[in-house]
Amino acid sequence: MKKLIFILGLFTVLVMYGCGDSGNETNAEEVVVEISIGHVGAPVSPQQGAADIFTELVEEKTGGSVEIKIYNSSQLGDERELVEGVQMGTIDGGIISAGLFASSYNVMEAFEVYRSYLKIPSIP
Repeated sequence: MKKLIFILGLFTVLVMYGCGDSGNETNAEEVVVEISIGHVGAPVSPQQGAADIFTELVEEKTGGSVEIKIYNSSQLGDERELVEGVQMGTIDGGIISAGLFASSYNVMEAFEVYRSYLKIPSIP
């Protein structure tokens, strides 16, 4: 289940980043892209661990041209506010549980049905 949450969060961040419009790129070597990611987990939580791994991988793969700022402990809002912020473009990404994410994207309901079938408890 933790892998599923990590993969969903990573997928959300990548999709939202790919949909962004930087607008004023003049020289790709000089531009540093900042991405803000929020989650509701504590500083020591599976969400923070996933965000840390993602940050390390992005830094490694981009050579430092992409800077990721992680906001934990609901600093950017609860999960519903994170979803709304991503939809409005005020937040670049979030690690969000599949249940709440399904309210915006119906395809995500498949994960909730599967979780219910296996009787896996949801993560608060």
